[in-house]
Amino acid sequence: MNDPTQTVFEAAFLPRLREALPKLRAASAQTAAYRRPVERDRQSLARLRRMDAMQLHAMAAARKTGRLGRIRGLGAAIRRMEAREFGWCDACGAFTGLRRIGLGPTVMRCRYCAG
Repeated sequence: MNDPTQTVFEAAFLPRLREALPKLRAASAQTAAYRRPVERDRQSLARLRRMDAMQLHAMAAARKTGRLGRIRGLGAAIRRMEAREFGWCDACGAFTGLRRIGLGPTVMRCRYCAG
């Protein structure tokens, strides 16, 4: 397989990466209300409501953590593309492979270095 050029990478992946970043940031802003601290409620079913609210809070916090990781990964992929380093392994410098990049453009290492 021939190594593709950076222009092919830019045409194939850069628009997709740049489109995904604002969507992730908007999703994080939309769920901010769920991540607020849970207040005590002194009504009859207060304990169950509080437990539900705490579970929603924990799930929203976990989703935010995952989204922040994806945002950092996409930002790093865009920076690597702009530096003409996209598609090459950070550890050994070998070509990462189109199949591997196609699965996730935030991949930074070839399959051998990724372990």
